[in-house]
Amino acid sequence: PVLRCAVLLLCYAVQFLSDIHQVWTNCFTYNEEGDDYYNMGLAAQALFNRLYTNYVSPSSGGGVAGDGWD
Repeated sequence: PVLRCAVLLLCYAVQFLSDIHQVWTNCFTYNEEGDDYYNMGLAAQALFNRLYTNYVSPSSGGGVAGDGWD
C-alpha cells in the first residue's frame, strides 16, 4: 500500500508539472509577445520556476527526478 501511494503521488506530481507547462505554452501561443498577458505569463513562469527550484526540485532534495523541471 505504501509503494502504491508513492507511485500515485509521483504520477500526480508529473501530471501537475505537465499541466503547468501547458499553461505557459498556451499563454505564449495565444498572446502576442509584449502584451500584458504574455508579460504576466513570463513573470508567473519565472516565479514558478524559482519556487520549484528552491523548494521542490531534486537538487533541493524533493521533486521528481527526470521530470524536466530541474
